[in-house]
Amino acid sequence: MNPGRVEVKQVAEWYWAGWALFKKDPAIWVLFTLIWLVLAFVLLLIPLLGPIACWVMTPVLYGGYLLAARELEHGRTPVVRHLFQGLLEKDQRGRLLTIGVITMAALVILFVVLGAGSQMGGGATDPDHVRSLAEWLNLFLRVLLVAMVSGVSGMGLIYSVPLVLFTPIDGFEAVMTSFEACWNNWRVLLAFFGVFAVLALGAVLTLGLGFLVVMPVAYCASYQSYKSLFAEPEGV
Repeated sequence: MNPGRVEVKQVAEWYWAGWALFKKDPAIWVLFTLIWLVLAFVLLLIPLLGPIACWVMTPVLYGGYLLAARELEHGRTPVVRHLFQGLLEKDQRGRLLTIGVITMAALVILFVVLGAGSQMGGGATDPDHVRSLAEWLNLFLRVLLVAMVSGVSGMGLIYSVPLVLFTPIDGFEAVMTSFEACWNNWRVLLAFFGVFAVLALGAVLTLGLGFLVVMPVAYCASYQSYKSLFAEPEGV
């Protein structure tokens, strides 16, 4: 599929539409988010395999939000099964897990690069103990690398999941198409994630409780952005 191009002003429309979907059934969205957070917490307690499983499962759970958003959009009621439907549907499972493996590989590269940067730095990188210009530079470069690799992972994930769920495209091609969509609309996506960063900061100030609203609203907004970038035939 060929992604379209949109204007920055549409970001506000996406978030507003995401909020409207959230208000249609707040209870199921909060339940989805609680399940995701608890599952992630439990998996991260398991050494080595837990974090791997958590990252590989991320596309499946993200896809659950998108499926629930579509259900509400068409006047149907989403249920908990939708959160895990990507695992239950054989034709989607392999493609979603492929996306998870690709994004996990990007994170492995991040850890390797950061490890090398730590060795090159030759000292503590805690801001309270940074003393020399070289150490400040090392800290800045490591933070920049985190942002870059996290951004690349997000670019590969945001549209590859709905493409796999709503079209017959395979996992690898979906990731490449997602990259293309983000690259062609980088200003729009920068604004989209900027709004999310502000909302996330507000959620942190509520001791994390705000994420029960921010997460589903943001995922519903990303569903709206997918529809804007990848026009579908009427009635889909």
